[in-house]
Amino acid sequence: MNSRASLRINVLSPILTIVILTSINIQAQQDKWDYFDPYWRNISTIAQDGDYLWIGKSMGGAVQFNMITEEMEDYKRYFTPLTSNTITKIIIDKQGNKWFGMGSNSNTNKMGIAKYDDQNWELFDSDNSPLPEGYLNYFDVDGLGNLWVGTAGDGLLKYDGITWTKYDTTNSGIPFNSVRSVAIDSSNNVWFVSSDLAFYKTLVKFDGLGWTIHQPDSNGLPSAGYWELKIDNQDNKWMSVYGMLLKYDNSIFTSYNPNLSGIQIGFILTIDLDDNGNCYIGTADTGLVKLDTAGNWSVYMISPDRNLNYVNRVFIDDNNIKWLATYKGLTKFDEIEIESYKMSNAPLIDHRMSDVYIEDDGTIWFGAFSIVKKDGDIWRRFDYTNSSFPVSNINRFEMDSENNLWAGTLDGLVKLKDTTITLYTTGNTNLPSNWITDITKDRNNILWITTGNGIVRMENDSMIIFDENNTPLVDDQMLTVEVDRLNNKWFGGYTCGLVKFDDVNWTIFNTSNSGLWSNEIRDLAIDKNNNIIIANGELQKFTGNSWYTVNLPDTLNYQIEVEADSIGNIWTSTYQRGIVKIDPWNNWTVFNNQNSGLIGDNQMVHSTRIDKNGYKYFCTNDGGVTIYKGDLVLGVENNPDGTIVSDFKLFQNYPNPFNPSTTISYQLPVSGKVKLVIFDVLGKEIATLVNEEKTAGSYEVEFGSLVGSLHFASGIYFYQLKASDFVETKKMILLK
Repeated sequence: MNSRASLRINVLSPILTIVILTSINIQAQQDKWDYFDPYWRNISTIAQDGDYLWIGKSMGGAVQFNMITEEMEDYKRYFTPLTSNTITKIIIDKQGNKWFGMGSNSNTNKMGIAKYDDQNWELFDSDNSPLPEGYLNYFDVDGLGNLWVGTAGDGLLKYDGITWTKYDTTNSGIPFNSVRSVAIDSSNNVWFVSSDLAFYKTLVKFDGLGWTIHQPDSNGLPSAGYWELKIDNQDNKWMSVYGMLLKYDNSIFTSYNPNLSGIQIGFILTIDLDDNGNCYIGTADTGLVKLDTAGNWSVYMISPDRNLNYVNRVFIDDNNIKWLATYKGLTKFDEIEIESYKMSNAPLIDHRMSDVYIEDDGTIWFGAFSIVKKDGDIWRRFDYTNSSFPVSNINRFEMDSENNLWAGTLDGLVKLKDTTITLYTTGNTNLPSNWITDITKDRNNILWITTGNGIVRMENDSMIIFDENNTPLVDDQMLTVEVDRLNNKWFGGYTCGLVKFDDVNWTIFNTSNSGLWSNEIRDLAIDKNNNIIIANGELQKFTGNSWYTVNLPDTLNYQIEVEADSIGNIWTSTYQRGIVKIDPWNNWTVFNNQNSGLIGDNQMVHSTRIDKNGYKYFCTNDGGVTIYKGDLVLGVENNPDGTIVSDFKLFQNYPNPFNPSTTISYQLPVSGKVKLVIFDVLGKEIATLVNEEKTAGSYEVEFGSLVGSLHFASGIYFYQLKASDFVETKKMILLK
């Protein structure tokens, strides 16, 4: 990402003026990352640019929607220069520039305003402009291209493309420094509501020279509250005040209360006006309400269910078509027909994903408070509304050899065969607990299930229970189970330590008789060498004879889950810190929502699954499923272009220059020992990426500016491949 910035303070004016010049060009989208985005109905803002709608979502980024072809394109953090996926407002100015307000749901987002001219981006935040920290959803752009921003306590800000100017109570006629809902009229006058943050509110006009206060009486605007300001094509100002409307025609204020007409509106969420002067109101529980120019009210129900009959946003396009944000997603309404669109690539109803299961044919099962199946382009959901699925969260999936899908929930064990769901509980089986924490199948297709009250062996619906009464277990509250390549079963729980069962004997490893760091084991994995990987507050490896601890910083040592891939990497989720990858040489790399395509603000990953191609599926706490396609080994049989590798080759890294990571690709015509190392400009070896036997084929390896505890500075680096008699070195540039 290229950027330039300069700062100048003009001390000649009584108004502080700060000049910021920032130009950021979009880098190529990171093809290594993909996602299933669940945010299709949390629409916060809608704007129009010709045949396109721009939709902003809270935590879901922005979407460009073609109203003709119905095609969608996502704009998200990491894939674009946007610094937050919480889009509070989108404005499109007369030059076609898009202005995005960016909020935050966590400290991993940077709030501010972004400008996009379809080629370049400009970012403005508290670091390079007078914009304060906080949600920025009160702004507009006038006909001259000036940006006007209302703040919660810093007055009114103006940006003319070069200079920032601040207007507050010390240097202007603004009555209060709290400025809400900025709107521009046809004469380029700036209108906004100014508040004392308590009860007093007033409508203010700024014509570039003077400030004028407009209010119904000396008491100001109604003190019950204030939500939104819109200006119609007759320059009337419309304001929503909780359950009523207020109109100002530049002479008098008129109030409209639908409740007096028998229309019960608890709260007005949004308003917009068509070309004829009709006002459309989005409500919390009464659907869409229309006030026409004759003062008549009409109600359009979105759903017969009052709890679903809300309209979060109303936008009226150039053809007077109403676009609504409803429980159905983006809803198109021409006052006759309703059509809805889901503004995401996955019709998931839950943003918290607990687990996924990927079949070899590409079918994907998503688990949260429902089961969702993706078979090609066909999606199907199973939940309590259309099946016997319990109102409960899924903890883990497994599929047996007969293609039955099993799901462990908080309220029992679920079996899905074709479209039939069977629920196993303590009430209809000898299941010891309805809390199912993990499921896996062994080499004989027998299911092993951990519960809140023991272990279950399940074969042909017949259950055998293992607990404190018939095993050496000291605690029945089990959390995880894995089966190694020798068909040994390994278990972990709250206090039981590491438990091994070989179908005859039970062996307990704990802090008293082994090198186990803690008796609480949250998750287990089996690596390619049949070692046991243990997440128990630290990350440990057990070879069957020896214990090793993976040295990670303390901030990364609260592991939630762990997985191992086929090329020797360990992937572990840490508490709200993202994903950590540990390679076979114990170098570690952190992937979070700042340096990668990991979606979600919370950065917690509940489960990692790896498909047959080596893709990692990260089930996030608040961002659906993120897919990582890096670190893949492509053998001859999986060569993407179908050709046979005929010679040694080391490719130029991409991207180059890079920050924070780049991919190095190479190919081998024969099997043999391979070494890929990184040198600094002085020729010192600083990292070893590959040092092992490799089969013939094509490979790619990721190198980042942060490896383990090493932080690499900007500069020139060299990478060298040695394989058989082949040696080649190439240059790359790290640019921070």
